[in-house]
Amino acid sequence: MASPSAGGSLSRPSAPTKARSTDRPSSDTGSFAATGARGLASEGARELVRHGFEDLGLTRIFAETMTVNAVSRATMPAVRLQHVRTFHTHWDEPISGSELGEVEYAISREQWLAR
Repeated sequence: MASPSAGGSLSRPSAPTKARSTDRPSSDTGSFAATGARGLASEGARELVRHGFEDLGLTRIFAETMTVNAVSRATMPAVRLQHVRTFHTHWDEPISGSELGEVEYAISREQWLAR
């Protein structure tokens, strides 16, 4: 379930972490999650959300990660994305933790403007 990068040079994560908008090509934020608790993940994700709404004019941004990915799950609410759902995806070569599913977080342009 790879997502294409939208004009960026972000690297692919080792675990299936991806962020996508619903009306434009996606931009992968997995490399931000690898920065741990130094605040860089939130800073980078916050800038991606700002860029999506202000520069690209997106109407909704959402991100998905594995349920067990605690660092990514902490980053999403830190940049005001809200939990939307937990779901299960079939993987041909599942990795540890995939049996617990994935989560989706999202924010609309209206929610972001109401900051």
